[in-house]
Amino acid sequence: MTPDRYEVSPDGRRRLTGILQKRGSRMGLSTGGGFAFGGAFVAAGAAMIIGGAKERNWPLQAAGVFFALGGFWVWSMAWKQSAANRRRAMAAGQYPNETALADYRWHPDGFEVSEWTRLAKAVAIALGLTLFLSMFNWFAFRSNVPWLFKGIVGLFDLIALGTWCQAAVQLGRAFKFGH
Repeated sequence: MTPDRYEVSPDGRRRLTGILQKRGSRMGLSTGGGFAFGGAFVAAGAAMIIGGAKERNWPLQAAGVFFALGGFWVWSMAWKQSAANRRRAMAAGQYPNETALADYRWHPDGFEVSEWTRLAKAVAIALGLTLFLSMFNWFAFRSNVPWLFKGIVGLFDLIALGTWCQAAVQLGRAFKFGH
């Protein structure tokens, strides 16, 4: 691998030819690989949902829903990566001498970070973890299960409680700072 080489151009604003900086992907996979990987989870989740419906086994169906949701999440990341790649290609053609415009849609008036999107993510994570742990709680506290298993499930319930507390903190920040 050769180190990046920067030179001063005669007009001072021309971008050097060649790739000087590698663009990373958000997922660590190519876009097609992300769609394929997510598809495997969606297919496994669908099979678990159908199998659980035939056997009238709702914990298996709930696990299938989480597998499918995980696949949809990977698909959404692949879609965002694909959109970012298209936006970079379009911006590189529109603004060939402005490399900063190729990475992000910059607004000329400035940039503000919205606290509401962080709140939505925090609530979604807390809700997803709570729903995921409900299967284990149903099993652990329903029948004669060893105390070790109940303790482990209880520990993860405390972690879920912490995620809800973090979501409450994000709610306070969203009301205080808005966007």
